[in-house]
Amino acid sequence: MMPLQPFWWDMLLLAFSIAGFALLALSRPREAQIVLKWPLSSQRQSAFRIAGWLFLGLALASSILAWRLNFGPFLWIGWMMLAVPAVAFAITYWPWRPKRLHRATNFASAVPVLSGPLRVFWQGLLTLALIAIPAGLVWAVHEAPIHPLLRDDAVAGKVGPWTFTMVEEERGPPETIGEDVVAKHVMLRFCDACDEQIRSAYLKVRKPRLPLAIGMEFEGARSAREVTLVIPPGIELADGIWLTAIGTDGSVHIAEIPLSQLMPATARQISEQAR
Repeated sequence: MMPLQPFWWDMLLLAFSIAGFALLALSRPREAQIVLKWPLSSQRQSAFRIAGWLFLGLALASSILAWRLNFGPFLWIGWMMLAVPAVAFAITYWPWRPKRLHRATNFASAVPVLSGPLRVFWQGLLTLALIAIPAGLVWAVHEAPIHPLLRDDAVAGKVGPWTFTMVEEERGPPETIGEDVVAKHVMLRFCDACDEQIRSAYLKVRKPRLPLAIGMEFEGARSAREVTLVIPPGIELADGIWLTAIGTDGSVHIAEIPLSQLMPATARQISEQAR
């Protein structure tokens, strides 16, 4: 699952991308003359080019740092696809660009040119599209649901020497996955320093009987381990949810998470059925 980062990470990535492409554009004599109003020397051209690639490299490094190699490069490419038209639009339509002097040639007069209200309409439509598309993407990212492990109902705890955060993926009663079989999808994340010391982790209803019945093993990336926990019939609130973590050195540690704390809706359902 893709790590969910604060919104400013996306804005930082977009800013680096725009800065990189803007500097690369200024390394071209034509664009430099339009924007900066002075000739482009070879030293300035090299400086703009190096700085442009440096900013694009920073954008790539930031995306990998925030979203790892699994998703970072794809988000980097996505934001670059927005940065390129933004820079091109700014250079093409910015007020500093001098107006073209139309030559009265036979060829120019033979080619139909948009003018008057029609030209204003199409320019306005293009401007609106170039603004609306990035704005729509920004709104979609802002309105994206919070990662379950970042929600307020996530449970923080400690198993042995390692701290963890655990949460049910969907709040509510357990779902039916088969005939008379109900389950809950649970997500787990250990601290970054802990991950390197943990070989595997398991989850079970009721206290495990080591070393055999230790429960279902968490799978997936270390940043967001996942497991489908089957809720056995006859479960009671006192049974609890038990986490077993096995270290790379072979050490085994267990910790109990109260059922009412990890799965409030499931706990209420059990209480109602017990009446």
